[in-house]
Amino acid sequence: MIILMSSDLLIKNGRVIDPANGIDRQCDVLVVDGRIAEVGEKIGDRRQETGYRRQETEDRRQETEDRRQETGDRRQETGDRRQKTGDRRQKTGDRRQETGDRRQETEDRRQETGDRRQETGDRRQETEDGRAPNGY
Repeated sequence: MIILMSSDLLIKNGRVIDPANGIDRQCDVLVVDGRIAEVGEKIGDRRQETGYRRQETEDRRQETEDRRQETGDRRQETGDRRQKTGDRRQKTGDRRQETGDRRQETEDRRQETGDRRQETGDRRQETEDGRAPNGY
């Protein structure tokens, strides 16, 4: 049986006679680029197994690359979410600062109002006591 594999020629179960190497038996012969590359048992089976292993290795490499890409995508998404979270925290901090400033302004106005009320009360008391208010 003769099997062609791309530019290779595989002869299965052929009779090989090679007096120089003392070979006279049935075996497989692989011819690559016009030269005998290999003589032995089940060459095609080994090459097919090797092809399967290479394909499995390539599939695993592709799966690994896909997982790496997915991991990179997830890391990017995580970074984006962290950035948004940081932005929201900054806005929250700014709003808290503004609220604190407004509370301080309110407290200052309350203090001023209290001081004015105290002054008004003092003037009333002086008026009721029959005294002129603060130099009047």
